Amino acid sequence: GATFTAASPTTTSGPISITGLVNGTSYSVVIRAITSTKTGVDSAAYTGTPCGTPSSLTTAATNVQPTTATLNGHLTSNGNLLGNISFKWGTSPTLASGNTITPANTTSLPANANAYPVLANLTGLTGGTTYYFEVSGTYMSGTNTTSGGILSFTTPANVVPPTTTTDPA
Repeated sequence: GATFTAASPTTTSGPISITGLVNGTSYSVVIRAITSTKTGVDSAAYTGTPCGTPSSLTTAATNVQPTTATLNGHLTSNGNLLGNISFKWGTSPTLASGNTITPANTTSLPANANAYPVLANLTGLTGGTTYYFEVSGTYMSGTNTTSGGILSFTTPANVVPPTTTTDPA
């Protein structure tokens, strides 16, 4: 049994907005024209699942050493497939001229991913330098990107151990 709900206000053209749906729940929609004297034929059914907006969160870098660090972030797909997951990083606070690195553990997420952790290991850094980074993912449709916000970390300076010299007595 199908349940039909009259459009309010009455409309003769689209689009038609349907509210009150739950993200991740599959719905089938059929359109039927009804006049004061006649009921029309049902349209073909369209089945779809509404999605929320994906989100991402850049989290603090870990294992920060003079020449290495681990970048961290979380992504939530909210019913969307996410791909092209990456971290942008560099020494510019705006990341205008940054580098890109792919996470070590994934490059795409299924539609049901919730706060999925991603990480990337950087090497070849310079001690005593501040670096900036941000996680991002692109909707698989390729039209929108979610970015997690820019964070920074500073690598400790390279410490050269002191040398001792013993003078002959």
